[in-house]
Parts: sequence; structure tokens; C-alpha cells
Amino acid sequence: MIYSPSRKEISMLTRIRILGLTIAVFLIAGATHADNGSREKWWATPQIAQELRLTADEIQQLEDAYDAAHLIMIDLKSKAEIERTKLRTLLEQPDLDETAALEQNRRKQEVRAQLSEERFKFLFEVRKIIGPDRFVKLLELRDAQRRQRHAE
Repeated sequence: MIYSPSRKEISMLTRIRILGLTIAVFLIAGATHADNGSREKWWATPQIAQELRLTADEIQQLEDAYDAAHLIMIDLKSKAEIERTKLRTLLEQPDLDETAALEQNRRKQEVRAQLSEERFKFLFEVRKIIGPDRFVKLLELRDAQRRQRHAE
């Protein structure tokens, strides 16, 4: 006799798989953040801080704004990954429920939109702290760095 799992068992296995993937996402996000922190915190780069003439008070304000925004963005990134995993699970089912998949895709897109909005709000905060002129200079520096990376 060949064992065939029931729908309930398959559903439980799917949930366990989603939980495992969620845990993996948190671990990967932590490792990525450790490698990526200096690039995100451009104000901690002496060259850029000097070029923009940042004061110690402005650097502290940028740190505080980053800390607040980063926590929200970490949460939204993990939610986006969870929604993406749920969608993939639906798409992998032998009997595709198109309505459920479309709804799940909508939920995934909503979380991604929230993440994009939080990133944009952080840019507003940066602009408030350093002012419009230095913000434009920052954008120019960023564009120059991108061009240099693409040239290499």
C-alpha cells in the first residue's frame, strides 16, 4: 500500500515550509545588513560627510532617522518576502486557484508599495536634515558613484 498524504497534511507541510522560509529570510536579512551597512549609511563615509559639510548634529539626526526608518523597512521587507512565498506556494499547487493567486499577488504588491513609500519618506527626512542644496549635491554624488561602478 502506497501512502498518500491528505489535503490537511499537505496544508500543514506548506505552512511549515513557509515558516522555514520566513526564518531563512530573517537570517539572510541580518547577514546582508551586516555587509551592507556602510553603503546604506553614506553619511558615515568621511569623504561624503566632508563633501557635504555635515555637522556632528546632522550626522546624529541622520543616524536617528535611519534607525527609525530601518526598523520599519526590515519589517516590511520580511512581510514582502512572506507574501511572495505565499504566492509561490499557490502557484506551485497542482490545481491553480487563479482568484486566490491574483488576490495574493495584490497583497504582495501592497506590501512592496508600503516599503517603497517608507524608503521615500526616509529620503524626505534626509532632505529636511541636510537641506535642499546639499540634498541635490548628494544626488549628484550618488549618480557619479553609480556611473563609476558601471564603468568598472
